[in-house]
Amino acid sequence: VVRRVKAVVAALTPKVLELREAVDWQRFANVGVQEQLCAKMEALTVPSPQSPVPSPEDIAKQVREFQQQWRAVADVPRPQGEVLWRRFKAAHDAAWALCEAHFAAEAAERAANLDKKTELCAKAEALADSTNWIQTADEIKRLQAEWKTIGPVSRGREKAIWDRFRTACDRFFTRRQADLSERKKVWADNLAKKEALCVRVEALAQSTEWDATAAEIKRLQAE
Repeated sequence: VVRRVKAVVAALTPKVLELREAVDWQRFANVGVQEQLCAKMEALTVPSPQSPVPSPEDIAKQVREFQQQWRAVADVPRPQGEVLWRRFKAAHDAAWALCEAHFAAEAAERAANLDKKTELCAKAEALADSTNWIQTADEIKRLQAEWKTIGPVSRGREKAIWDRFRTACDRFFTRRQADLSERKKVWADNLAKKEALCVRVEALAQSTEWDATAAEIKRLQAE
């Protein structure tokens, strides 16, 4: 049994050493990759003629990519790893500070846009039940044009605020269309009645029964 164990150990020892050597080489290679990632992260905040500082959106995207790449090569010798990690984190914090300032300003602008669109919603809702069709239609169209000039609102609120505004506008224009349809029906009925009166007056135009015809024509005029 001892001889068998020694034989197995003798066979495994070179393989263990080979694996350890491979791990050591991998860690050594990871050091180089981490150094490259540190340099790339630092370049995000240090412009040069060849590579100007990218937009905050691009910085945020690249920061996330570099973080993911870093996790893939995190295994390095401890002394070098601590130094490189501090360097990487310092560069990361500097780059992310640019993003945070931009995103904070963007959030404030979106909140202001939300307030503006909320105000337009209130105005549209106040007009939704108006029967002053022409003037109100012009005013709502003006509100719609103003809506288009306002930028995006706070994230997650886009659909709700748009649905509110559209509902108010649609309510007025739906009511106006229904009223117009009803008016067109009345107009058509009135046209038919007036055409009938025209026929009756034309039939009297050549009459010589002056008094009776005059009285009838006056009645038709009143009608």
